[in-house]
Amino acid sequence: MPVIAHAMASTRGETLSTAQLERMVEASMLGVEIHHRDNTPQGRRLLKELAERHRLIVTGASDYHGAGKPNRLGENTTDPEMVRRILEAGSGTPPVGEVSL
Repeated sequence: MPVIAHAMASTRGETLSTAQLERMVEASMLGVEIHHRDNTPQGRRLLKELAERHRLIVTGASDYHGAGKPNRLGENTTDPEMVRRILEAGSGTPPVGEVSL
């Protein structure tokens, strides 16, 4: 499932433009990672507007890769409704029952 990770993480160097993100949506991007410590507040707002405009899946991430980073495991989670949409997109069929996290 195509989701762009930390698109507005200015601490990682270059961020993506709105035009680039719009082209990614046109190319079948289904989601954006908004809840990530490196996405700026302004970037999060822009991504939220994009997600609402295109009904994109919104994800979170801790980007935890072990010791050496300030990121904490599970610090930015994905809403259960969005997990349901991920499962639906990945399987091609709606999940049965509730998703419990």
